[in-house]
Amino acid sequence: MTEDLLVAILLGDSTIDRKGGKHELKFYLPPSKQKILKFYIDKSKLQTLIGIDKISGEDNLFVISNSLVLERIIRDWSDGKNVVALDPRLLRNSTYMLWLCLFGNKIDNQVVIHQNTLTLNTKHSLIHFFGKAMRTSFLRLNSEGNFKVQALDELLLTSIIEHRPSYESLAILELLTDHAKKSFMQKQEKIEEEMREHACF
Repeated sequence: MTEDLLVAILLGDSTIDRKGGKHELKFYLPPSKQKILKFYIDKSKLQTLIGIDKISGEDNLFVISNSLVLERIIRDWSDGKNVVALDPRLLRNSTYMLWLCLFGNKIDNQVVIHQNTLTLNTKHSLIHFFGKAMRTSFLRLNSEGNFKVQALDELLLTSIIEHRPSYESLAILELLTDHAKKSFMQKQEKIEEEMREHACF
């Protein structure tokens, strides 16, 4: 759970800094996403394992520091400033889902995740690993070099079928475009109809 959260934040709207000989991770999170973060920390009982502090005088800017797990991930993945390598063992479905919920933003009818620390090669690696793990959804890079998430309606359907945490499904539902919501509703109705038909036998 700690690794999922730290990796999700590292892949999101964050920057790597160094203070007092130790690394820290600064990241932006709007109020609506802060509720998801709090729920995740409380549900996973991470309060004593990871310290996340709001930076005074800054709007929606947070910092993670003094974390041995964070030090290990930054040492293995980065050159101290940029993420130059990924460990696919830490790129689990739960990591990707949390990443989408915390950092996915609906902009101009697209779902975009801003990214500050990944090199271009690492972004392409993440696109590859994401596609292999998630299967029903996929990533692309937009013209600004940020991630564009596609086929979220399929991902939402999978989340519901697999009984994943309700906050995940609700967060993804909020990200759906009008067209994707319509597509999702049609697929859900089809599944319910098939279930009713099976129940008759």
